[in-house]
This record gives sequence, C-alpha cells and structure tokens, in this order.
Amino acid sequence: MRTSKTVRQYPVKFHQADTLSRAFKLLHSYGLHIGIFRADCGSCSEDIIRTVDGNCRIFYIRAIHSASMYSRIQDIREWRRVEMGSQETEVASVMSTQFMEDSR
Repeated sequence: MRTSKTVRQYPVKFHQADTLSRAFKLLHSYGLHIGIFRADCGSCSEDIIRTVDGNCRIFYIRAIHSASMYSRIQDIREWRRVEMGSQETEVASVMSTQFMEDSR
C-alpha cells in the first residue's frame, strides 16, 4: 500500500513581511544594517515593500508583469548594456511610487 504525504504549498508572499521584519531586527541587534536589498517579483507587494523600505538604504524588487508595466517598459528610451555572468543583456530602471503615495 502506498501512502502520500500532504505537502502544503503556501504562496511566496505568505508572512514574508513578518519574516523580513524579524530578520532585519535580528541584524540590527548585532549592529548590522542592510545597504542594498534585491528580491524577485514574489516580493512585490505593499507590506513587503514598506518593510524593506524601512530597513534598507537601497532596494530593488522586480515588478510584477502587468499591462501598465509593459506600457512603461515600452516608453523607456535609455537602456544600459551589461554583462551578467557570461551573458550580455540590456537593463533599465523605472521609478515607482505605486505603494508610497499615502506615506508622504
């Protein structure tokens, strides 16, 4: 007889802001501060961005693909050619205040 274990799969954002808050607090308790933080699009949510913004000098979080993001990407005129590992690619940055409007 074969049995299978039930494996719960939680979304990538599940308690991520809480986990990051605890990690930043622990690092701060040792006198360590994060200069640059980078994350993929799984971290692109308001609570996670607010947590990272309050604990890092600079951060990069890949945007979630959407129609409005594609439109903004098409409007970019300045692309930089960079080498990542052994691969050449072009990169550009887009400033976003999507989650920060009410914090001003």
